[in-house]
This record gives sequence, structure tokens and C-alpha cells, in this order.
Amino acid sequence: MHATAVLLRLLKNSTARYLDAEAAKASFFFGLDMARKMSVHPFDVADKVYRIMSLLWTSEKVYRDQNGAPVITLRVRWRSAGSHVMDTFAYWKEEFKDFEDKGTNQQQTQEGED
Repeated sequence: MHATAVLLRLLKNSTARYLDAEAAKASFFFGLDMARKMSVHPFDVADKVYRIMSLLWTSEKVYRDQNGAPVITLRVRWRSAGSHVMDTFAYWKEEFKDFEDKGTNQQQTQEGED
């Protein structure tokens, strides 16, 4: 998860031109595939990581300020080593939280009908 969040940040910013972009993308999608395969139940942690990272990959707003300029610095700064992961989830929450809430509510409704 940590490596996938770092790769997402690097690939979505101007730093991508300094990377072997194809190898970085392959590594990113390998990380997504690992999260998907680790999932044992819908909406467990691995499934949520897979969904969040997939949505952020398609986003044009992630790691950008209101004017569209790239943002390199962390917005969420904690003492823990996972602050870049929490920062990634903060971008997701800002842009996609309504989308995820609808999916979660729909899943809970379907489970209640069974």
C-alpha cells in the first residue's frame, strides 16, 4: 500500500518525467492487483485500498491545488510513517466520498434483503 501510494503521487505529478514511466505504471498496477487478490470480503481493507487507488488513478484532480497546479507537499502530516498514505486517502475523500458512500449504502441494502 505504501509503495502504491508513492507511485501514484510520483506518476500524477511532474516528477513522472524523471521516471521510467512504463515500469512505474506496471509496478503501480501490480500493487493494485495484489490488493485486489488479498481481499477476502467486499469492503475489507484490501478491497477499499484497491477501490480508492483505482479511482484516484482516473482522477484529474488528485495531487493538484484549486488552480490545477501540482502539489508535491503532504497536506496530512502525522508522525507516523504512513502519512503519505493518509494524504492519498484525504484526496480520495475530498473528491470521491459521495461516490463511495452510495456504493456502501447500496451494498448494505442488498445484504439486508438477503
